[in-house]
Amino acid sequence: MRKKIVSIDSMHKQIGVQEHNYDHRYRKGEQYSILHGDKSITYEITEEDDYTLLPGVYVVRKQSYSVFLKPKELLLEPNAEGVETYDISEKINIFLENYRFFTERGLIPKRGVLLHGPPGCGKTHSINRTITNLVGKNGVAIYVAMDEVSIGQFVNLLEGHTLGANVDKLFIVIEDLGGGEITDEKKGFFIPSMSDLLALLDGNSLPWKKLPTVILSTTNYPKNFLANLIDRPGRFDEVLEFGLPTGEASLAYAQTLKVPLNDFDNHAILKGGVGLSHVKEAIVKRAVYGDPISKTLDQMRERSVRIQKDLEEKLKIF
Repeated sequence: MRKKIVSIDSMHKQIGVQEHNYDHRYRKGEQYSILHGDKSITYEITEEDDYTLLPGVYVVRKQSYSVFLKPKELLLEPNAEGVETYDISEKINIFLENYRFFTERGLIPKRGVLLHGPPGCGKTHSINRTITNLVGKNGVAIYVAMDEVSIGQFVNLLEGHTLGANVDKLFIVIEDLGGGEITDEKKGFFIPSMSDLLALLDGNSLPWKKLPTVILSTTNYPKNFLANLIDRPGRFDEVLEFGLPTGEASLAYAQTLKVPLNDFDNHAILKGGVGLSHVKEAIVKRAVYGDPISKTLDQMRERSVRIQKDLEEKLKIF
């Protein structure tokens, strides 16, 4: 949406000015006013956004009060021998090929998959590979980070779009479910309301009830969830647990990054106890800054233990 500033008024002229209604889709030629600091700014819409959802991969972003979709590029790292991964593509593809079983019976064609486990153990990698395999030419995949936007904001964003004529499937990827809110000290410690999430997982808040939809979620904190989030059939139909890779698998992954390692580096990685993202960061610090891999990994192991203990203590109040 392009806009131009019509006027900027000082504080004494703000009486009666309403905040911008962000649920309203403003059209070309319309004006709206918004309070900004000690001023009231009036805008006029000069060009409308195209709210048609076209095939592709997107990420939800928030800037100021605006929530919007931005194209996302998926980068797939090479698979390393021995690294635990789940090939969830096959079951999802079977669902996509048979989604009319749902629509012919008045059911919402939707499936949900939850991947949980420690940070850096391959959850997002598995999802990215699945999206790459299945999105095809006519699919839409949307990534949502709950530490940036709420489920309610995301649903409102979808409702503001129309569906492209050739879109035949939708993937919704909810990353870090139930984790970002709890570990963010600036926001305080709380477990957010699950009502919007439950409505989405049930399919009730999906704007396109006949479009085959797959919801893929990751979490590092499965203990945060209420039983009815996971146990009720039809919400998360598959719940897959990821474990930390073995030391041997971590070393195999490290070798795919093509950074020369010495015996001390190999030994530090073989100790295990960390995720692949930790190994990657340790190698980056070694290659770029010269930090010893053993020191970096030991610091990460200690930090992970502290975070887990702190989380368990906070959860005792519930």
